[in-house]
Formats: sequence, C-alpha cells, structure tokens
Amino acid sequence: MEASSIKQVLSDRRNEAAIGVFAVAVALGLGLYLYASSSVESQSANYSTYANVTESGENISVGIETGEGMDFGRLVEGTNMTKTLELGAGNDTLTYVEVSTEGNISEYLDFDQAQLFMNSTDIAVMMEGRKPGYYEGTILLDIKTAVNNWGERWLELVYQLQ
Repeated sequence: MEASSIKQVLSDRRNEAAIGVFAVAVALGLGLYLYASSSVESQSANYSTYANVTESGENISVGIETGEGMDFGRLVEGTNMTKTLELGAGNDTLTYVEVSTEGNISEYLDFDQAQLFMNSTDIAVMMEGRKPGYYEGTILLDIKTAVNNWGERWLELVYQLQ
C-alpha cells in the first residue's frame, strides 16, 4: 500500500471513528487481561475510634486522656492528636491500602487515603479538635497484597490512578 492511499484511509471520518473504537476496545481488553492475570489477596480491618473534644476554658482533671489503641480520648478544643497504625506485610511483598472512615468523627480525621508500600508502613491518623463535642466512628482499611508480578503491576497502576 502506498503512503498516499494510507493517508486517504486515515483521513476518511468513518475510518477515524472505526480506528478510535478499535483502539478503545484494545485498551479495555488489555486492562481486563491484566486485571484477570493479577493475583491479589484482599482483606479488611476496622478500628473503632472516639474523641471527646472539650472547650479550652473547661477544667480537665488530671491531665489529658489519650485513649487506647485508635481511640483519641479527651483533647482540648484547638489541639490535635495523632495516632499511628503500623502495618506489616513482610517478605518483600507489595501492598496497597485504602483508608476511609465512617461516623461523625470522619470530618475531623486527617490521613493519607491510599498508600503503596513494601514490607511495612505507618499510617498517621490525626484528630483535629476543631469543635467541642463527642465524636465516634470507625477507621476502615481495605488491604490488597500482590501474590505475583502481575499483581504488583496492577497495584502500582491502581495507586497511580488515585
């Protein structure tokens, strides 16, 4: 086929649409193949949490209650407190974690919503004591661990698209 006849085929609007549809179909097919070939194990973890934010002028008896685990306990309005979740996958395993929250505490928590890590990582969750009140909820972790190289590539792609 000559260069001029290739230009004519490519310049025809119907052929442009057909080529576009074909390219989209190939891209979708490749994506589905990669997803099907990736071996990823999923698990989830949930942590109940609460915080009691008191007014700054209010007397607090015997210091500040810091709470246990992922509970923030009592803190004074205008202060922040950070708790850390330590995650470990081990064995040079690539892991992707998505963090979300539920409950009325959600708007006061600050954290990275997604992390991709090898072996282990720390996820800092900060409670912002912006307004007095009692807040509670759940910190939700959706954890995906790659089992093979395709799984690693898939997790890297998902993380990059965040």
